[in-house]
Amino acid sequence: MTLRMAEQRYGMSAEELRPHFALREVEFKPLNVSNRSVRATFIAADEALLRWTPAWELAHLAGTAQLRTQLGARVEDWVPEPGMKANRPDAIWQPGEQVVAVEFDAGYPPKIVREKLRTFADFDQVVWGTPSPVRASHLRSRYASSQREFVVTDITASVAAQVRSAALGAG
Repeated sequence: MTLRMAEQRYGMSAEELRPHFALREVEFKPLNVSNRSVRATFIAADEALLRWTPAWELAHLAGTAQLRTQLGARVEDWVPEPGMKANRPDAIWQPGEQVVAVEFDAGYPPKIVREKLRTFADFDQVVWGTPSPVRASHLRSRYASSQREFVVTDITASVAAQVRSAALGAG
């Protein structure tokens, strides 16, 4: 996760968190087709994870973690699916009786989006996060259904500035 996400999650300042975690400041593109780059400080208990994981993958993992926070998903209802496999979502969320595929998208080509959505068809719901409001709107207009929700998930903004997702099942 990013340092800003940790500050919000744990209610601690960056100065209070720094002694307890390994940190790595990186520059990355929020969407892989972006012209602009952003800087963020990532934190983890495992220093090797930060050192050897590419910046785009840290951003992807943080985006998935941010989706969990936005959705209000409890840790015990959340199963991360690391490895970024085409046939698996980034996480599976099980609120109550539902089984929800959760995907973070930093700019997949249309073919990959279609393949993933086809693969996730057996889930009760799909929540698809992306850092771009424009991309979320485009995905919504192109792939909308009552089982799909497209939300903005920006790991560089505060949670208060996030677009809160609609309640599951509300369409």
